[in-house]
Amino acid sequence: VHAASLGKTKMLLQIDVVEGRLVVTKPNKSDGSTIFSYNQIIQLIKSRSNNSKLGIRFEGKGKREYQFEDGKRREVFCQLIQQMRNMHSDNQEVNSISIFIGTWNMGDAEPSHIHSWLNCTGSGKTLHPTLGCLPHDIYAIGTQESSMNAQDWIAKIKTALQICVRTEFKQVAVATLWGMRLVILTKVDHFNKITHVQQSSVKTGIAGALGNKGAVGISFHFNGTSLCFINSHLTSGNEKCHRRNNNYYDILRGLQLGQQTKKHVFDLTNRFHHLFWFGDLNYRVDCERYEDVHRFISGKDYKGLLEYDQLLKEQKRGKAFSGFDEEEVNFQPTYRYARGTRQKYDYRKWKKTYVRINLPSYCDRVLWKSFPEASIENTSYGCTDDILTSDHSPVFVTFTVGAVAQYTPDVLSFRANQTDLEFRINHIAAMIRTNSTSPFYLEIHSPCFVNDVVRSKNSLSQPLRANRYFVTTRFGADLSEVKFSSPVWGADDFEQKVYPILSAKEYLEQQHLFIAVKSAEGDESYGECVVSLKNILAESWSFFEGQLSHRGVNTGMIRGDMKTVTKGCKETMRPQSSYELIEQFISDDHDHDADVPEDPPSPPSMLSARLSKAVAFRKPISTPPRSRSVRIGKERRARSIADDQEIPSSEASAPLPQSHSSDILSTIERKRREVPIPQSTRDQQVSSTASSASPPAPPLPYKASRSSAPVPPQPYTTLNHAASSGRRSPVIPAAASVSGGSSSPLIRSDLAVKAAAVARIA
Repeated sequence: VHAASLGKTKMLLQIDVVEGRLVVTKPNKSDGSTIFSYNQIIQLIKSRSNNSKLGIRFEGKGKREYQFEDGKRREVFCQLIQQMRNMHSDNQEVNSISIFIGTWNMGDAEPSHIHSWLNCTGSGKTLHPTLGCLPHDIYAIGTQESSMNAQDWIAKIKTALQICVRTEFKQVAVATLWGMRLVILTKVDHFNKITHVQQSSVKTGIAGALGNKGAVGISFHFNGTSLCFINSHLTSGNEKCHRRNNNYYDILRGLQLGQQTKKHVFDLTNRFHHLFWFGDLNYRVDCERYEDVHRFISGKDYKGLLEYDQLLKEQKRGKAFSGFDEEEVNFQPTYRYARGTRQKYDYRKWKKTYVRINLPSYCDRVLWKSFPEASIENTSYGCTDDILTSDHSPVFVTFTVGAVAQYTPDVLSFRANQTDLEFRINHIAAMIRTNSTSPFYLEIHSPCFVNDVVRSKNSLSQPLRANRYFVTTRFGADLSEVKFSSPVWGADDFEQKVYPILSAKEYLEQQHLFIAVKSAEGDESYGECVVSLKNILAESWSFFEGQLSHRGVNTGMIRGDMKTVTKGCKETMRPQSSYELIEQFISDDHDHDADVPEDPPSPPSMLSARLSKAVAFRKPISTPPRSRSVRIGKERRARSIADDQEIPSSEASAPLPQSHSSDILSTIERKRREVPIPQSTRDQQVSSTASSASPPAPPLPYKASRSSAPVPPQPYTTLNHAASSGRRSPVIPAAASVSGGSSSPLIRSDLAVKAAAVARIA
């Protein structure tokens, strides 16, 4: 490896796992090597901008950076270090952590106590008193309109925690903007597990210059898990919902947290395993009168009151906080109380020239957004009842979060120039909300890739008309206002082979793909998403999908299939074609929409063929689809013949492809085997076919085919033996006339049945 501080000078790092030591040897050094024991290695800090650079923090020696030859060698080195520490250290690796988040608008007043807040006691979903006394691993406490300085406030929190949970905590970071403050504390034992600490702030006050409104944020890594906490104070006023939405987007663009490079286009919502957004969001309840709100509160009908909540409405419309989750709100509105009591709301705010009405509302909220398959569980969400110094009540929420391990438990073997595993992409189809028809290309990032970025070729796209239900539910817009483009990429569009740094399953299951759809004209991103590798690690084609967003706005969807290939493994399943992937998008569960356009003819069977025109989206199918009307007609014919029903004349004349005749005949065969025939009818069959040279075929209930000569009505015998199995009882005529004019039993041979069936279809 290279020591970053020594330029091109090479160094030798040797890990003795059995003895538990790291030997660092510099070239041309007379005093020999430097030896570090496992307990002297405090931290491993992986660079996010360079996957071959590693920082090591030694006890008493500070931080040293090393540049490896490639990302794979760095990752194997880290794995061996972690295994060495795990073998010799008594401290077990943490696999889950508990997080406490609190938000409170203090109203420029200093509280006398905050114990109930930190113990999660009060109204709503609270912790059991015994669990409330247990310490959490991380505390994130956000305040607004605070009159206390940072030092006094942190001291008050630490003192309260010492009384509540009797544990010492260490400060990770503090971010302050005017009256807003965010404090992050962690247990002393966990302090060395935290790396890449960053903090930032954004002003959204008048003209973006005042800090009375805005946000502060802190992000860091806990082992391999990236966490981000944002404390915000948005514009107040019941009628200013649109400005609050704009505040949200301004904060997303303005906070400088996480990986920041020109090529890395992913916004805050797609940068961290878990993003927590909380504060005085100031979204109000859209009711006309206080009496209406009071009726909901007095009856504890919080669910009914939340139907008027602006935040939930804006989320549903896709105007703000799209993709964020919130635990069920089961407590009274936290604003606007009369100070000194929690028995009444002071909803009148007296101004010099008028009286402003502030109805009780859920202004103080906690939301979160996590990567797919990331482990997170909410354990409490409520507010306190005994902290009375402000017109807001403090809100608390707790989570149990899975911690991504820094190592894999399997024994690792590293061979310099050999790759055991490869990712293969079959097809990826995107649906982008745009009028643009310019070429698009894909960029796929992942920290587990040997190559930093995998880029596809350009793919042309044409406008696409979407399903009304899909547009209104996913984008909250009218169909006439939304247009889409649908680029598709095949396996031939990815010339660069994709190899992981490590092939261990435990390592790859915790990794994610970061996918961006970009325009070839200017490299502008039209949408990004995160996909978990956990469900794609298979040697057969595995389907994935994701919601595209850009700067917090939903811009479309993306779907595809890929698999992992090990050396010597053969393909076991047929991959889906581009057409089949595109068909799945909009009407997966809503074929009832009358505005869905007809499917076009089937495209060429080549897997890498482009879609030459816009298509309607359907459920995945195993064969290339035909038009919707033909497909429905085929299904109705199959059911009519199998269930012995008449076929409408309008459908009887429609031609049917030859490939489908065998499907119908196989359906007839299956039905024939399921229905037993009475002995009397079977005797008729034997007598009627005794003169035939061929052996008789098993009987089949069947109605005489159409002919030009009229057929007199015949008596029918009903078989009730199928009633117990839930099938409709078939009907068998006792006798019928056939086209030859002679009378013969209706039970015919297989050949006659098949010929008659094909004739009816034709």
